[in-house]
This record gives sequence, structure tokens and C-alpha cells, in this order.
Amino acid sequence: MIHEKKGKANSQIEKVIGRGLSASADCILRLSRNDSTTIATLYAAGRDIIEKNIVIEFDIETCRWKHSSEELIEEIDINLSVIINYVVSKKEVSMSAQELASILKLKLNPIAIASLLDRNKSILDSNGISFERGRTNGKRKIILKYNEL
Repeated sequence: MIHEKKGKANSQIEKVIGRGLSASADCILRLSRNDSTTIATLYAAGRDIIEKNIVIEFDIETCRWKHSSEELIEEIDINLSVIINYVVSKKEVSMSAQELASILKLKLNPIAIASLLDRNKSILDSNGISFERGRTNGKRKIILKYNEL
């Protein structure tokens, strides 16, 4: 068992283990709840699973966690939110991940940016943004297009 990081974290993974160590874990499960309630959120992310938040409820009679009927408002990574806002304002973005990080002042390396976009394609889609990777003159590019909903 690991206790949550006390300071500000940019992602669910940073809340648990901080920066840099997530590459060693195949899967991360994080259970968070308020002490005064039986409702909790189970965050799951990993190499072989889709990143998601699941609302669960502790059943006092059976002493087991079960899927809750409560609906969860999905928490969006702050870096992803910045990228979405930028793409919506520009309509189309085609550049390297390094250039994107520099323009938006993101504290992510190019691999982390591409991974963030890959993991969150459904969030991008729900915001009217298509994402693909490409190459121009041998250089890797990220292509993001906003299609108004």
C-alpha cells in the first residue's frame, strides 16, 4: 500500500507515485474516498487496460465493494485540457510533440504527450477533435483537428 502524494499532482498517477516511476508499473489501481461515505472512486490505468474511473460503493452487510449506481464526472488531466483548448482555438494543429509542449509550456516530454493523446482518444473524440500521428521529412508530427460538434 502506498499513500497519496500530499502536494499538487497533474495526473492520477502522480498522485500515487510521483513523476518518473510510472514506467516500472504495468498497472496502477488507486482507490480514493472521503472518510464519511461508503462511495469511492477506483482509478485504473495500465499497459493492458483502458484508463478509467469507476464509482464503487462499500456494502456494509457483505463487506464487499460493488459497482455503484452513482455517476462519475470524469476527471480530465490538466495537460489534456490545455491541449484541447488550444486545438479548439486553432481549429487544426500539425507539429511535433516537442513544439506543442514548448508552445503550451507543458512539462511533459514528447513521448508522454503522444501517450496522453493516445490514452484519451475517447475524450478528444467527445470534444470534436480527431488525432493522428504522421511524418514529414522524417520528423514525427501530431495532427489534431477540431470539427465543431
